[in-house]
Amino acid sequence: MPARKSTGTADAKQVLVKELQRLREASGFSYRELAELTNYDASYLQRLHTGESNGSPEALAALDNVYSTGHLRGLWELSKSAGFTKYFRKFATLEAQAISRADYHASLIPGILQTAAYARELLRTHPHRSDEEAEAMVELRMERQANLFGAEAIIARIVIDELALLRPLGDSAAWADQLDHLMDCARRPNLTLQILPSNAGAHYLIGGGVSLLWLPAGKCVAQMEGTSTGQLVDDPLDIEVTRLGYDQIRDRSLSPVESLNVLKKLREGTPRCNEV
Repeated sequence: MPARKSTGTADAKQVLVKELQRLREASGFSYRELAELTNYDASYLQRLHTGESNGSPEALAALDNVYSTGHLRGLWELSKSAGFTKYFRKFATLEAQAISRADYHASLIPGILQTAAYARELLRTHPHRSDEEAEAMVELRMERQANLFGAEAIIARIVIDELALLRPLGDSAAWADQLDHLMDCARRPNLTLQILPSNAGAHYLIGGGVSLLWLPAGKCVAQMEGTSTGQLVDDPLDIEVTRLGYDQIRDRSLSPVESLNVLKKLREGTPRCNEV
């Protein structure tokens, strides 16, 4: 059966789930039998067929092989924006249109500067998220970074809280890679990277994160982030308050040169095994 045409990524996931259910019913396979045929866990496959899991391209390719189809992975590609939590989808669309941006997070390396390993370790901390789901979200996060490093890279200012740098990854080699990446970013002409010292005092954005986007028409929007929730802000007064809050931490941050020197010292203290 050919894949139905989708009117967008929102209903593409619904089409995928219905198609998976139809194919399993027609095949007569139990989830245990599918697990044996695909080498994926039966409970994971059940969640995939009911839409509780977003899945991965590899899992859908394996099911394409079992069901003798060729369109399941394509449907997954259309629906993968569902890997963003609901509150984030509109922001992700605006993010792709931005001509400049400014970011800060109080306890993490901002997502747009995370390496895949950093994002992977972070996303796997969710108690109800499978490795396959985490991997799909890692891929999406890496794709979000494209407009910072491509041929048409946008201007971006990123403030990293020193506390995020004092919380390294469990894998020292992966943490060394993250620090190397931050240093490479700090040297890019379109990126301004600053570190907010831990002794900077209280500020408006303490305890959370923010991403400010400037769109082609001159409008500014912001995404305010908590641990697992977020809010898209576009009211002019709220945006003004948020911008002033961001200016507050930027003014208290180390200069770009000083910030790069801090990263260098951290990197010197984080050798890989082959550097010891």
